[in-house]
Amino acid sequence: MRKALLASALAILTGAAHAEPSEVTLLLNRYYDLHREGLHEEAAQALRDVLAMAPSHQEAWRALGYHYQSRGDQRQAAEAFYRAASAGAEEVDVTMLMAAGYAYQAAALNPQAARMFQLARRNASDADSFASACQARRFTAPLMRRQLEPPWGVALYSDTTYLSRFDNTVTENKLRLHRYLDASREVSIYGQLAYQDDTRSGFVDDLPQIFSDNYTSVGVGADWRPYPWLRFYGEVSRYRDQLQIPDQARYRSDARGGASVFHGWGALPECRWEAAWPLAAYGQAYGSLEYVGRYDNLLGQATLWQGVRLFEQRMTSLSAYAKVNLLWDSEGLFFNNLVEAGPGLSWRPALDWPVELRLERLFGRYWDDPGPEGRRFTNTRLQLIIGFDI
Repeated sequence: MRKALLASALAILTGAAHAEPSEVTLLLNRYYDLHREGLHEEAAQALRDVLAMAPSHQEAWRALGYHYQSRGDQRQAAEAFYRAASAGAEEVDVTMLMAAGYAYQAAALNPQAARMFQLARRNASDADSFASACQARRFTAPLMRRQLEPPWGVALYSDTTYLSRFDNTVTENKLRLHRYLDASREVSIYGQLAYQDDTRSGFVDDLPQIFSDNYTSVGVGADWRPYPWLRFYGEVSRYRDQLQIPDQARYRSDARGGASVFHGWGALPECRWEAAWPLAAYGQAYGSLEYVGRYDNLLGQATLWQGVRLFEQRMTSLSAYAKVNLLWDSEGLFFNNLVEAGPGLSWRPALDWPVELRLERLFGRYWDDPGPEGRRFTNTRLQLIIGFDI
């Protein structure tokens, strides 16, 4: 009797185990029939019924994603593709992660898109899928940092430089909130917070020794970019000197304006599945002319970099370059009138983040005689730059 009961129970359990896949198969067949007949909503319901019984059914999630996409519901499509990427599989489906990323992008959900591309890059198992995921992540990562709705935007620039010549570290930080005034994003107004200091400036025997400008400021301004490489700007600010220098007001106002140009050419850093030595040439040029009301001085700068992409692996890039830098001012101050040149190395730890580390050895000459130090100088610069404008 006991054996008979056990046999009956086993038969019931075995039948139940076989019944579920059978029902899933019938529902999938119904989905395909309805889809061929153009009954898309009924077909989608069949897929939902499949997922109610088998929540990890990859084929159903994938098909449901394409259904949502065909109906223009990109967000729902992206979520379905994301579920399909890892549902019922030992390995993550990178193709589905990429599909989820593009769908999120089409839905204007750029942070979610960037995360999908990041997951695809991390789970890529071959060079082609890695390159596609890496490039998509690289170009959507700036949008991931966007927290403001257009026409608003934010820009950050941070520059920390160690100068061996003076055993000094200079830090400059600017945070700007801007609003575009036109659809082509050529004209904007902005508010700006700025901070700059260095480790050497101070007082010796009650006498100030100034190696760099030290201040905090708040200001407003406007700029115009008739071309991507050309910018005109004007701004007014209120400054507070970090050091209380005798016979000098600690709080001062400033008005400044000018123009800057930037142009780059040659090979961009690339995503590489394996380590590579591309040895591809690139170059950059920068120039600026600015009037600073605080000092009643006109300042000019021109810098040229010509380099080669030395090494690339995954999202890391190492480059070598030669640099020439010229400074000029209308007051004839010797420290603002010089030329310097030399070699440098540039390291980008990750192409999806705006961080660059530079090491330079520069040989310079002042146009005018500065005194006992002489006109010629050498300087090693270690510079960390963080900057984005979104």
